[in-house]
Amino acid sequence: MDRAWQAGYVDLRTRHLSDEDAERLYSAHPRLARSHLDGCPTCGGVGTYNWKGEQTCDCEMQLQLHKHYLLANIGVLYQRLDWEDYDSTDNASVVSGTAEYLEAHQSMLRNGIGIIYQGPFGTGKSMLASLVAKESVKLGHVTFFTTFQGMVQMFTSGWTSTEDRRWFERRVVESDVLVLDDIGKEFRTKNNLAESLFDHVMRQRVFSGRVTIITTNDDEEELTKGYGAAVLSLLNERSMFMSLRGTDYRLTAKKRAVREALHGEQRPVF
Repeated sequence: MDRAWQAGYVDLRTRHLSDEDAERLYSAHPRLARSHLDGCPTCGGVGTYNWKGEQTCDCEMQLQLHKHYLLANIGVLYQRLDWEDYDSTDNASVVSGTAEYLEAHQSMLRNGIGIIYQGPFGTGKSMLASLVAKESVKLGHVTFFTTFQGMVQMFTSGWTSTEDRRWFERRVVESDVLVLDDIGKEFRTKNNLAESLFDHVMRQRVFSGRVTIITTNDDEEELTKGYGAAVLSLLNERSMFMSLRGTDYRLTAKKRAVREALHGEQRPVF
């Protein structure tokens, strides 16, 4: 894959966290090193690690990537996956479409154009969304990744905490790029809070021209039943729709992870 958009990466070495973000991050992750001199998430401070042979570790960059990803709520598993880890055999056109989206990321953000990844379990929707989220972080956009249930929990925490309510608004409603993973589960049973919250957040984001990236197992008819035709129509108007197919790749991913562990390999933060 030609990653022409990488020319637009910001320098995360000098992109320091705000005091508010740093306080929130270190409170949630008390063992997180403040400086690369205090520890590295990849080599542990020894300076080298084994990944396709012995590698010299850029501890400062590894820690900065790790911090910015954690702030964006991107989990450690996805932090250590790269584009080469995605099996595009069945979905080459989706990967190509995602690359085109990233190459035009500035225009996509200006016009509030997002992506809806739809397809069966295990076809890599969440992985693709996380890869886009990581690229968005490295391109300097305020980004947040959450499941739908995680968004609901963040919202309800704000009922009793002004600080949590402010955090919800900053990260979910106002972020440049919001990745909302695995929507649809919450409507297996009727959930008025989930439906109204989705409507509230999506309308604010669409009307403000903010990008939302969604993954779902549901088809359009199922989504319309759960969320309502009006808000879904708004999203469709401002989204590229990408349909994935294929079989569950998770068994292959597990075998790969076990093989790497047996060989003592340590993936870096990509």
